[in-house]
Amino acid sequence: MSIRCWPPSSVYIPTGVIDRSDLSSDLLSVYGIPLHGLKNNDGTTLAAAAAAGLFGIISAGMGTGTAVLAGEAASGNSKTSTAMFLFTLPVEYVAAGAVTLSLDVKESVGAATVATTFSCEAYKSDGRGAVGANIAGAPSATDVTINWATITSVITSAGLSAGDILTVFIRLVCNDAGGAVGTIAQVGRVRLLLTVKG
Repeated sequence: MSIRCWPPSSVYIPTGVIDRSDLSSDLLSVYGIPLHGLKNNDGTTLAAAAAAGLFGIISAGMGTGTAVLAGEAASGNSKTSTAMFLFTLPVEYVAAGAVTLSLDVKESVGAATVATTFSCEAYKSDGRGAVGANIAGAPSATDVTINWATITSVITSAGLSAGDILTVFIRLVCNDAGGAVGTIAQVGRVRLLLTVKG
């Protein structure tokens, strides 16, 4: 027994392709940055323990918890921890579309007697060892507390296009001057949110 379609002309077999420009845009699609992909401020690999000015990457182990970045403990002093990562804007990125840096941060052990603060910078690389001006906007918040919170920074996207390389720096400063808390700044998640097509 044979099965036939009638009329034959009603059968459509697609033969073409859809251009990316014909697709709708997705605003703020999430691109996760693995914590092990971050580097020290000088580009060296993160160690398991924090050192002067540098984050460490720690894990609670199998079956227990996730990895976090952890800065030096501040106790009666101030400790600054800085990390960086590179990110190439993907082929689906819409030229000059929105780019937002998003991080989850907190103070562990306890609240620093003065404050723990967040800052960031972002630069477009020319691919030849040079960068332009800082294009990271003011963070949505700078004060870090003992509760996990998401802090964002809108990156100026004028002039950005797919294939551009961003160099992004994040910094947490724990100021426990006059105390003995032992506050540790932690980063639990790093993401870039992009406007894309496809």
